Amino acid sequence: MTSGEARRLWRAAIKRAWGNKCAYCGATPIDDKSLTIDHVRAKSNGGEDTTSNCIPACPSCNADKGSLEWVGWFRKQDFYDAWTEVEIRHWLQTGDVLRQGTSLHERQIDALTGEPRGAILDEIWNGDEVGVLPVSD
Repeated sequence: MTSGEARRLWRAAIKRAWGNKCAYCGATPIDDKSLTIDHVRAKSNGGEDTTSNCIPACPSCNADKGSLEWVGWFRKQDFYDAWTEVEIRHWLQTGDVLRQGTSLHERQIDALTGEPRGAILDEIWNGDEVGVLPVSD
């Protein structure tokens, strides 16, 4: 397998893990080429090509976020959702997708945050700092 083939498979796996949707706004692309991979911490800011730094993003979100710090940018968007922020943070920490609606999601959040799901989402909504989920770029 060539390095180009391995890279394509890696990118496809990230997209597939997120259900082939934008991790930020949830948009479903019209084709595979219209779903990009966003470096959560931009390469221009020292971000790397690693699973823990890359999520699928529609071209609009990827271009709009650019090299901005992701949490600050994301919280200002009309489509912002606290649960999605938790999902993205979980992905960045573990490389696994945490899906709301699964029988384990509340226990997964409790384990990730050390707090009950309601408390962590209240803190995110209120804009408070969350000790175990630091704002990262």
